[in-house]
Amino acid sequence: MRPEEEKRPLSLEEARKFVSKLPIVESEVSRLPGIDEPLSETYLSFALADLEDADSERSLVNALSNAKRAIHRRVDSVAKSFGVGRLPSKERKSFPQLLEFCRHCGVIGPRIVAKLNRVRNEMEHEYYLPSREEAEDFVDVTELFIAATDVIVYSFPERIVFSNLDDGDPPIINVEVSLPMSTGSVSISGWILELSRGDFIHLVAEEIEKIQNEINLAQEKGSEVLLAFTLEEMALLRVARARKAEFSGKFELPEDEFYEWASLCVKAVRRS
Repeated sequence: MRPEEEKRPLSLEEARKFVSKLPIVESEVSRLPGIDEPLSETYLSFALADLEDADSERSLVNALSNAKRAIHRRVDSVAKSFGVGRLPSKERKSFPQLLEFCRHCGVIGPRIVAKLNRVRNEMEHEYYLPSREEAEDFVDVTELFIAATDVIVYSFPERIVFSNLDDGDPPIINVEVSLPMSTGSVSISGWILELSRGDFIHLVAEEIEKIQNEINLAQEKGSEVLLAFTLEEMALLRVARARKAEFSGKFELPEDEFYEWASLCVKAVRRS
């Protein structure tokens, strides 16, 4: 069967299902811009140093205050990196709302959110004097939170390619997900090949031979041939292009769909 006879569309639902199982073959990550001193880690170091001071109300209050600054700075930075202000629900100005947004994007788990909210609510009053145990608990939760969100600050997943092209069984799938920083949008493109591994290898080998012949012919005519890809990469692209059912676009996804794709990207950089 020729390539053009085996096309089949790949839906967004299928792509999302496959992405959770496919290996990562390529990724582009970025450090969040504008992350200048004082960093969240700086405030956390202040809080830890405060706990090392004499067991006084002043040191405990300072530890609490610095831990809260560390959390607020990190939540604000992470939420902005996912484009919190560009998504439909605009009412995300309070700390609990921003924290919940980060949870929906897969940055932090519900258990950390629950712990953070519990300890924070207990000590929310402006003039509250924490005990040493309470201050230590809050700093511990802060440290856990900062560690859990470091992946976004230092490796924001702007582009990830998921594929079983090298060693997968049919169907052979390639899905590229772009999550441009601060845009609140996701771009997805991909293709699916319904053929056996053996047939795929055979078609690529045939295509390599064709490309080599084209190069030889061009050189015989005196043309200079410059290759941007290897012969195998060019052959692979030709075979895929001939029989893939491609979809792509910058989707105006419902908010819950955006969260699902954002979470997939976060999980991907964590396991890579």
